[in-house]
Amino acid sequence: MNSTEFSIENVTNPITKAPFGSKYAGKFAIKRPSIKDKLAISLQDAAEMSAYGISNPYQMLSEGIKLLSYIVKFVEVTAATPVPEWFDLTKMYEDDDEEAILAVWNEIQAFLDTFRVKQPATA
Repeated sequence: MNSTEFSIENVTNPITKAPFGSKYAGKFAIKRPSIKDKLAISLQDAAEMSAYGISNPYQMLSEGIKLLSYIVKFVEVTAATPVPEWFDLTKMYEDDDEEAILAVWNEIQAFLDTFRVKQPATA
């Protein structure tokens, strides 16, 4: 299957050690990215970094912020249906919100891992 649906409502928040809960309810429907999708994700992410003038190595964004930017672009391009209402960065302020985005990414990565070629065991 080239798509997946998931919710993080019952996923454990690594900060609170409790489920994310109803604040983060709603299903994500993500499709497997095609090469065209991967290109769009990369170009949009690069364009956003360029728009912010990320050319001076002393003014680089943190790795965490770059990852959040990439995750958002990935979800925008691969979402098969509208994302849950809570997945709106203009309404996010808390560390739990960032952890929720990372939980979404972990679910996406688990889905993408199903397409990775398994290397044969060596004797």
